[in-house]
Amino acid sequence: MIIAEYDKSRIELKLSGHANYARKGEDIVCAAVSALAFTYAEHNGGYTENNGAMVIKAVSRDPVEERILDVIIGGLRMISREYPDNLLIKENIQRHAGETAERKEHEI
Repeated sequence: MIIAEYDKSRIELKLSGHANYARKGEDIVCAAVSALAFTYAEHNGGYTENNGAMVIKAVSRDPVEERILDVIIGGLRMISREYPDNLLIKENIQRHAGETAERKEHEI
């Protein structure tokens, strides 16, 4: 399963795992998630790897960057609805300024 974690407070997306929908080179879930991830990475000037995970951070904090992340997450949610066994989305939610963030998991 691919796990997509995003943090709106930091405008960051982290992807890890494997879809395991089909064999390598034939996995449409992996291809769809990869297309969105690499599009977002290209916009932000690349990505880093952290313990095998792809981490993409916005180049700046502004409403346009937040909206771009929203669009990418929207695409991931559409994939997750069709393939819930292959993609899990985790959202980091800030409730109030200064409070600790909590994790909310979506199997949409």
